[in-house]
Amino acid sequence: MSMFTTIRTLSATALIALGACGGSDGPTSAPRDPGATLVPDQVQARIGSRLTYSLRNSGGVALTYKPCVVSAQRLLSAGWTDIDLPTDWQDCTATSHVLETGSSEKISIIVPLSLVPGGTYRIALDMKAKKDGGDVPLTEYSLSFAVLNR
Repeated sequence: MSMFTTIRTLSATALIALGACGGSDGPTSAPRDPGATLVPDQVQARIGSRLTYSLRNSGGVALTYKPCVVSAQRLLSAGWTDIDLPTDWQDCTATSHVLETGSSEKISIIVPLSLVPGGTYRIALDMKAKKDGGDVPLTEYSLSFAVLNR
């Protein structure tokens, strides 16, 4: 049995100013099942502050996830670029959560000292969707947030 990883990028209407920076959170494909969205409650954060995300499941299946950042990207003129995962996010030992269809949960992260002020970032969580009797892994990228100077 083969497993497919779905990577979706979501649009951020709250960050219209990103167009002037040469980038956006524009979708690479239309939203589809499993329907997870990861949205920061604030679009700007200071280094060392707590940033809270709303994780929503609007799809037709339950999702299992750990509230651990597995990937991070910075928006540059050429588009989204992977960055080394900050040390603050590398040793996550959280337990798995199940997010039922139509539910949402809050996830908090600390904005690491290694992020560059003035930069625009997004994070990703790994999830599994129950589908056709098996688990389908996917990586869900958040909408972006800007890092402010202290």
